[in-house]
Amino acid sequence: MGNIDKFDLIADKYDTDERREISDIITKKVASEVELAGKVLLDFGCGTGLVSLPLADRLKKLELYDASEKMSAVVSEKIKNSNLSNARVVKLDSVEKADLIILVQVLLHEKEVEPLLKELYHLLNPAGQLVIVDFDLLETNKENLLVHPGFNQEKLSDSLKKLNFERIKSENFYKGKKNFMNTDAEMFIMIADKKSF
Repeated sequence: MGNIDKFDLIADKYDTDERREISDIITKKVASEVELAGKVLLDFGCGTGLVSLPLADRLKKLELYDASEKMSAVVSEKIKNSNLSNARVVKLDSVEKADLIILVQVLLHEKEVEPLLKELYHLLNPAGQLVIVDFDLLETNKENLLVHPGFNQEKLSDSLKKLNFERIKSENFYKGKKNFMNTDAEMFIMIADKKSF
């Protein structure tokens, strides 16, 4: 994942009121779209766990991974303070197979998206689901050297189909003011199923 140094620098100050508010909207959307009960969920690129930690009590197990060690440290502290026995921060080499993987505003930091999606496909159990929350493509923005300018959902869906994901659905569910690259932007949720065999 790109921009790790930046995230290390802001980890302790990441949980602003605005980020909590947006994360709460995302958490509720994810919870309304996928079955959580009895599932193992991997929050890949978890940040400080704002989206997935509130879901822990509905899950069998919650694994959280972030490339930023400082973000991971913040999550570890939250887990400890909340006495969550079914949640743990993991390193990439110790990630277990999951029933659900969520990627919340992670892909926009990936230079090459398809290799990551392929890796996540292999981390899913058969019939597992990948849930992507990211920004819809901003046609007005020039290509940013640090992040993607959002995503064309049709092209992203095609990338997932190439990797054998099926039953792919997506929808825009939130529009914010100057919330992405200082521009009003919409967020989408995309859900894709791994084949059951």
